[in-house]
Amino acid sequence: MVNWCPNCQTAVSDLEVEPVEIDGNFYHIKYPIKDSEESVEIATTRPETMLGDTAVAIHPEDTRYQHLIGKTAVLPILGRELPIIADEYVDLEFGTGALKVTPAHDPNDYEIGQRHELEQVNILNPDGSLNENAGTKYQGMDRFECRKALVEDLREQGHLIQIVPHPHAVGHHDRCNQIIEPYISPQWYLNVKPLAERSLEAARRGDVVFLPERETKRFYQWMENIEPWPISRQRWWGHQLPIWHCDACEGLTVAVTPPSQCAHCNSEKIRQDEEVLDTWFSSGLWPFSTMGWPDETEALKTFYPTSVLVTGWDILFFWVARMIMLGLQCMDEVPFQYVYLHALVADEHGQKQSKSKGNAIDPVPTIHQYGADAFRFALVFSAAPNPYIALAESQIEAGKRFANKIWNASRLLLMNLDDFQHGQPTDLILCDQWIRSRFNATVETVTTCLEEFRFSDAAHALYEFLWHEFCDWQLKRMRRWKKAMQTIMDVIDGIRSVRGEMNVPPSSEVEIRIQTPNPETAELLTKHLEEYLPAFGRFSQISIAEHQEKPDAAAVAVINDTVIYIPLAGIIDIEKEKDRLQKRLDKVLKELTGTQKTLDNPKFVDRAPEAVVEQKRTRLAVLESEQEKLVANLEMLG
Repeated sequence: MVNWCPNCQTAVSDLEVEPVEIDGNFYHIKYPIKDSEESVEIATTRPETMLGDTAVAIHPEDTRYQHLIGKTAVLPILGRELPIIADEYVDLEFGTGALKVTPAHDPNDYEIGQRHELEQVNILNPDGSLNENAGTKYQGMDRFECRKALVEDLREQGHLIQIVPHPHAVGHHDRCNQIIEPYISPQWYLNVKPLAERSLEAARRGDVVFLPERETKRFYQWMENIEPWPISRQRWWGHQLPIWHCDACEGLTVAVTPPSQCAHCNSEKIRQDEEVLDTWFSSGLWPFSTMGWPDETEALKTFYPTSVLVTGWDILFFWVARMIMLGLQCMDEVPFQYVYLHALVADEHGQKQSKSKGNAIDPVPTIHQYGADAFRFALVFSAAPNPYIALAESQIEAGKRFANKIWNASRLLLMNLDDFQHGQPTDLILCDQWIRSRFNATVETVTTCLEEFRFSDAAHALYEFLWHEFCDWQLKRMRRWKKAMQTIMDVIDGIRSVRGEMNVPPSSEVEIRIQTPNPETAELLTKHLEEYLPAFGRFSQISIAEHQEKPDAAAVAVINDTVIYIPLAGIIDIEKEKDRLQKRLDKVLKELTGTQKTLDNPKFVDRAPEAVVEQKRTRLAVLESEQEKLVANLEMLG
C-alpha cells in the first residue's frame, strides 16, 4: 500500500504527505446482519470506500458485539457478504466500536487484512475515479462525486443513520495540494534500515553534527523508526529505473549500461521499466554523483566530503538524511561534517511561505525596491533558531536603512582619510580608545557567532555596533569635531585675510577681538584658537565675548554670526594706508568704468568672439568685488 496522488498519478512517500485540517463528517451507516433482524452501526469519514469493504471488525473484548463474531454482515448497496472478525486494533472508545475493513484503501485496514487474509478490492482508477469494482452506477465517477451520490442512495434505502460534523486531518500531496488516497500498487522499495543504522552510528560519533541541537533528536527518531522507502515514481520525468523486464522468462536484469539481452535467458525481448526514481533518491546522490562518481576524479577527491551544508529544517529527511545514508553506502564517508538547518520564512499568519500557497514574498520586485543587501540582512537578522520566522516588509525596509547607514558612514570616512597614516597611535583620546575597544569586542563576538552558526546573533551584534555605537556616537562626535574645525579654520582665514588686505607686516603682533552670540562657538574658540593661530600669524592677545566695542581704525571680518575686530592703530600708518587704498580704489574704478563702457557697446558684444566677451564680463565681476572690499576697508580706517 502506498500514498497515491490521483492528480499527479504517482506514488509518494510519507514525507511528501502533509496533514491538513478540514471540516469533514462522520457518516454513520447501518450494516445488516445476514439472516437476522440485527444490524451493526459503522462510522466512516470516507463513505465511498465502503464499496471496497471486505470485512467488519470488532474488538474481541467488546461485550456489545461479541455475539456477532463469526457471523456475516451485508454490505449496503452492493450486497457483498462481509465476515465479522475480531481484532485488537479496533478502539473500544472511539466511534461506534465497529470498524469497516477496506484493505485496499486504508493502511490500518491493510494490516488487518494481512492478519486475517482478507480479499483486497480496489475500487479506484489511478486518476481517482471509481472502477468496475465499485458497481455499475458509480463506475467512472470522481471519488468525491461518488461520495455525494452514495450518501443519497444510503439515505433513500434507509442505511444512513446520521451525519455528524467531524473536523480532522487529511493527507495532502505537498506538491499539488490534492488529497492523497491509500492505494494498492506494485512499487520498487529500498530497504534503508541498514543505511539508517550506519547513519545513526556516524551521528553518535560526531562525524556529522546537526544545528540547532534539537534537530539531532528529530534525526535520531526518524532514523530509528525508518520504514522501507518506495523509490519508484509514476512520472514522465526523472531518472528512469535501471531495470529491464524480460517478456520471455519474466526475469529482471539490473544494469548501469543498457543491456541487449536478458541476464537470465539471453532473450532479446526485454524492455526497460517505465517508472522513474524518486527525485529525492537522485538528489541524495548529489554530493558525489555531480563530481564524476563512480570514477575517482580530482573533483571528487577535493570536494568530498565538504564541511557545511546549509538548508531548511523541513528537508532534513527528504534530502539531508538521504545524502548521509547514500554517501556512507557509496563513498563510505558522510558527505558533510555540519548541517545547519535554518528556519522557514512564514507569512503574517505564521504559515510557511510557498509558491503553491501564493503567500510568498516575490524576491525580484522586493530586491528592486529595497536592494539585495537589505533583503539579505533582513533574512539573517531574523534568522533566530526557531522553526519559522516572520519576515515582514518593514524588516526589509529596516535592512535598507541599515545599508544606507553603512554607505553614508563609509562616504563620510573616505572623505576624511586623505592624510590618514597607518600605524598604532598612542595619543588617542578617551572616546577613540572606547570605539577601538568596542570594535575589537564586536569582531570577537561576530567571529564566535559565525563559528557557532548563530547568524542572527552575529547580525544583531553588527547592527548594534555600527548603528548605535559607531554612527550614533563616534561619527556624530567626529562630525561635531569637524562643524568645530571648520569654525576655527574660518576664523583664522578671516584674520589672515584682514592682515593681507590691510597690509599688516607679518612680524606685527595684532590684538584680536571676537564677538559671538553663540556660547558653544565662544567656548570652542577660547579652548582652541590660541593653539592653532600662531602657525598663521602673530598676535598680542585675543578676547572673546558676546559683545565687543568696535575700536577706531579697526579691520572687520564677519564669519556667519561671528564678528572679528583687529585694531590697526599703532600697527600700520593709518593715513598712509588710507592713501594706498584710495589710489587702488581710483585705479579700480577707472578700469571698471572702461570695462562697463565696453560691455555696454552693442557692436562689441555682437561682433567680438564669445570668449572675449565672457572674459570682459568676468573681469567686471572681479573689479566690482574688489571695489566693495576697498570701500569697506577705507570705511573701517575712518
